[in-house]
Amino acid sequence: MAVNQTIITSTQGWTVPAAWSNTSNKIEVIGAGGGGGVYDGTNGTGGGAGGSYAKIANVSLGTGVTLFANVVPSYTTAGQAGGNVWVNIASSNTVPTSTAQGVMATGGRAGSASGTAGSGGGANVAGSIGTTTYTGGNGGGSGGSTTDTSGGGGGAAGPDGNGKEGGNGDSTSAGDDGGGGGGGSGGLSATAG
Repeated sequence: MAVNQTIITSTQGWTVPAAWSNTSNKIEVIGAGGGGGVYDGTNGTGGGAGGSYAKIANVSLGTGVTLFANVVPSYTTAGQAGGNVWVNIASSNTVPTSTAQGVMATGGRAGSASGTAGSGGGANVAGSIGTTTYTGGNGGGSGGSTTDTSGGGGGAAGPDGNGKEGGNGDSTSAGDDGGGGGGGSGGLSATAG
């Protein structure tokens, strides 16, 4: 049996095709990753967290019905949390609030700002909607002093599980490599650069 797959990479309506199977389908979404912390020109920052994953399966839809998808990019702007990504299956261009209305994966939190000791952005699975959900990896941390480098970004979650945590920044000398980015779902953990 042929597999039909549609990948939606921007916010849009999507029309259910005639080939849709009500007994063998899945709708999967991954939230946007969070941006790293705001850099002050001297101190390391925390890495942003990876986006969460959510899925619903065997959804009964009518041919020709329009679904609405909200897709946001991962943030490259420092200090911004990643946006939520969702698909509404109830023919409404609104955020779903239950699996009867659709699926939603929450974005990762932003990393901590320069000079802020502690961890990077925390993963944010709370609020994800789906019959299967996984969390993105936390961003790597920075000690917040002039001898620290920035933490790596957390990996995105996926169908195989949670994303991995980003590596912590190197706390021994300024200017060294930052922490490694976290592996995606099923990937390997990161270490400091």
